[in-house]
Amino acid sequence: ATAAVVASVAVAVAVVLVVGHGVRSRQLPALRVAALEIGGKYVREGEDGVVVDRKTALRYMAANIELGRALSEEAAARGALVVVWPEDAIQGPFFGTRDSVSPYAEVLPPVGATACAQQQTLHGGNASIVALLSCTAAAANVVLVATMAEVTYCNNDADCPSDGRRLYNSLLAFNQSGALVHVYRKVNLYHEYQYDAGYARQQN
Repeated sequence: ATAAVVASVAVAVAVVLVVGHGVRSRQLPALRVAALEIGGKYVREGEDGVVVDRKTALRYMAANIELGRALSEEAAARGALVVVWPEDAIQGPFFGTRDSVSPYAEVLPPVGATACAQQQTLHGGNASIVALLSCTAAAANVVLVATMAEVTYCNNDADCPSDGRRLYNSLLAFNQSGALVHVYRKVNLYHEYQYDAGYARQQN
């Protein structure tokens, strides 16, 4: 079923839902694919001059995911089968260093896992952003596509970066049950030096 839904992207018409710009879903036709524009709140590193801690990063990301969740459910109510969030909708694009993006990054679960089942609260900084995205897909009953920062640790690898970690700008796809079905680590064509060059992650 998931493959059939994803295949429908090629022939579907994408409609943009805009937060805070006067566009209402009742003005839109029935959807198959919804490409969202999420007017989130982000820390601008250049303006704030600080690297936030994990708890602060989670607070921003969770608030932005709530905006995305509401729009995803709205799109689903109009018949959307696939919902695509914009790049950087969760954590924002304002990162100049690896240290500044690191608090937003997570180790991802294996492909096939349903992170929503292991969701934790935000208290104490232990929440999983992957779990929140998984729950969003399941609650809206849609295939959800979103990007987030991914981290892996590589201290023993010959080509490991000097800080002992790889940071990826990763695109994640979840099915209607909230299972993580694919991860693509972006190549970063626009010289985002805070991230490592990515590649498609193999399914388990």
